[in-house]
Amino acid sequence: MAAGRGRVILKTVKEIIVQFCPFESNVRGAREFLAAVGTEKARLTNSNCRIVADVKHDEMEPVIAVTF
Repeated sequence: MAAGRGRVILKTVKEIIVQFCPFESNVRGAREFLAAVGTEKARLTNSNCRIVADVKHDEMEPVIAVTF
């Protein structure tokens, strides 16, 4: 996965799971990452990549798990 100036390539990625609580103050990075990999242009680089957004209210730290 490569990122730089708005360019995301998901060629070697099988699955991305982003988990966060939207009410916590430290989720900005997770939300921005999810927005970047969720664009149509990024998704077209690998149509088999599964992107899961798990939003829950459990006051846990944000987690981003990438499976290659």
